[in-house]
Amino acid sequence: WNDNGFEHLVHDRKQLQRTQFMPGLGWLLQRKIWDNELAEKWPMEISAAKQKVQTLNWDHWMRDPSQHQGRSVLFPQMPR
Repeated sequence: WNDNGFEHLVHDRKQLQRTQFMPGLGWLLQRKIWDNELAEKWPMEISAAKQKVQTLNWDHWMRDPSQHQGRSVLFPQMPR
C-alpha cells in the first residue's frame, strides 16, 4: 500500500520508489530481520487479562530510527 498512490500522482505504474520512512501499512521484510532482530523487541506488555498486547501502533514503532537503522523501504508508485 502506498498512501500517495492516487491516480493523479502515479506517472509510471511499474516504477519503484525508495524512502527511509515507513510509507504505509502493507509491507514485507526478510525473515532473518524478524527472527534475529525485531521479534524479540516488538513492543508488548501484559494486559489486565494477563495476555500480551501490543503497546503502540507497530507502524509508528517501525518508523523509529532504532528499528529501521537507516535501511530503505522500496514501494511501488502504483499500489498493487
